[in-house]
Amino acid sequence: MDKELLLQANVDYENGKSRFAGNEALYEKYLLKFKEDQHYEGAKNAFENKDYETLLKEAHTLKGVAGTLGILDLYQACANLVTALRSNRSEEIPELFLAVTAAYEKIMKVL
Repeated sequence: MDKELLLQANVDYENGKSRFAGNEALYEKYLLKFKEDQHYEGAKNAFENKDYETLLKEAHTLKGVAGTLGILDLYQACANLVTALRSNRSEEIPELFLAVTAAYEKIMKVL
C-alpha cells in the first residue's frame, strides 16, 4: 500500500495503525476492506430519497468507520453532516452530502 498516497489523501496512517495494536498488515487489510463497505451507498440512497433518519444512521456509521481507519476528510465530512441532521438543519444537507461524496471518492481513488 502506498503510504505517500494515503498521506496525500489525508489518512492518518500512524493513528489508524495504532487502533490495530500497531499491526500494519491488519490495518492495511481493513483499509482495503473499506472498499466493500456499503454505508456510503446506503447514505447516498437515503439522501436521494430524503430519508434523513436513515441518512443519519448511515452517515454516523460511516463516520465511525472512517474515524477508526484514520480517513480524516471523510470522518470530518460525515461529522458535519451528522451534526446538521441532528440539529434539523435540512437546508445544509445537500451541500454537506456533496462534501461527504467528495471525501469518499477521494479515498476510493487511493484505495
